[in-house]
Amino acid sequence: MKTPVLLFALLFPVIALQSQQRLELSLREAQSYAMENNREIRSARIDVDLADKKVKETTAIGLPQINASGSFQHFLDIPVTVLPDFISPTVLATLVETELLSADEATLGETRYVNAQFGTTYNASGGVAVNQLVFDGSYIVGLQAAKAYKGFAELSREEKEAEIRYSVSEAYITAIIASENLRILSGSRESVEKLLSDTRALVSNGFAEEIDADRLQLQLNGIDNQIRFAKNQEDLAQELLRFILGAPGNTEIILTDNAASVLNVSETAALETATLEINSLPRYKTINAAVGLQELVVKREKSAYLPQLNAFFSHQQNALRNEFNFFAQGGEWFPSTVWGLSLNIPLFSSGMKHYRVQQAALELEKAQLGKETVAEAANLEYNAARTELLNAVEQEQTSEENLALSKKIFSQTGIKYREGLAGSFELSQAQSQFISSEAEYIAALTYLLRSKLRLQKAINQF
Repeated sequence: MKTPVLLFALLFPVIALQSQQRLELSLREAQSYAMENNREIRSARIDVDLADKKVKETTAIGLPQINASGSFQHFLDIPVTVLPDFISPTVLATLVETELLSADEATLGETRYVNAQFGTTYNASGGVAVNQLVFDGSYIVGLQAAKAYKGFAELSREEKEAEIRYSVSEAYITAIIASENLRILSGSRESVEKLLSDTRALVSNGFAEEIDADRLQLQLNGIDNQIRFAKNQEDLAQELLRFILGAPGNTEIILTDNAASVLNVSETAALETATLEINSLPRYKTINAAVGLQELVVKREKSAYLPQLNAFFSHQQNALRNEFNFFAQGGEWFPSTVWGLSLNIPLFSSGMKHYRVQQAALELEKAQLGKETVAEAANLEYNAARTELLNAVEQEQTSEENLALSKKIFSQTGIKYREGLAGSFELSQAQSQFISSEAEYIAALTYLLRSKLRLQKAINQF
């Protein structure tokens, strides 16, 4: 019994390792992956399929509707009807006329009744009925609305895809920034660690004080805390990206793009002069389709004033038996066939239809106002995003220059410190400026990448 358990324990790490997936994705590849696997996108595609089925269902309403029917009845007791006795007076009157009875003898007295049974013990019937809608204004508009709704569902899916592409880009950028921050902090740590090692050597030889080493150790501890925080941020960014992509929880995601490739200086420069084409925005196309749907609602309410015409055809076979011999040859079946038209003309509804039309018209006005609001908001977002990008470009360039200067100052101060030409306080100050410049650069880079993404979303260029 121990051997299988031991074998499973030895093989389990290998099985777990093989089950883990590994994805190496650029930003574009991540967006493509999300289009296939993101749960919200898949749900939106189901909505489109549902709308397509609704169109077919609505179309079927105007097509022939055929129904078959059948019934069987077995009367254990045939119903009895009580009728006035209209036979006896006729017979007596005949007898009086033929002088077989006198008038006095032919008197019946009180009215008599006769028990009569109508029907047979077994009844069976079978038939088929066909109904065809000939004209109905509501059906015609309803069919148009169903097709328009399918288009609306497709536009909603496109809008959802644009949202997911934006979310993927945002999560991807967050992961890149976290990695970039971790890389810069790791480089700073190496520099401070080397200075600390050199300072301890100087202290041991009596060329520096212990407090100089303590200051550097304090800075090193602070950088270690920042590295741990940056590592946690990187892990969280990876988890968020994995969730948006719709990848399994055990998937390892490797980012093949870096900050420089995502930033793409030439692409960013082109964005600065990009113009807004509002008709290409998914949100605007969706709200425009919603207005079209509301116009059809108004049309549908107005169509309630139109008449409705239906055609029908029915054929039935009936059999009446006192014995159960419906399947025997020679038994009679009595046919009944009818066809016709039914016309329904609305004449007066006490104003109900009128007020429904007015309500639909008011809803249409609201939808049109919403369309105008979306258009204005899109222009405002475009102008704000473009201004933000221009500011972000300048800020990133300045922070990059400051980072290079602070790194140069720190490097030169470190050389002076080793040569005894600068004190530990001056070195500590240069190190603080360098770390501060790194943080400012990361913040500026983040601001620039997010500003670029915001403008891309504003003009729908992902």
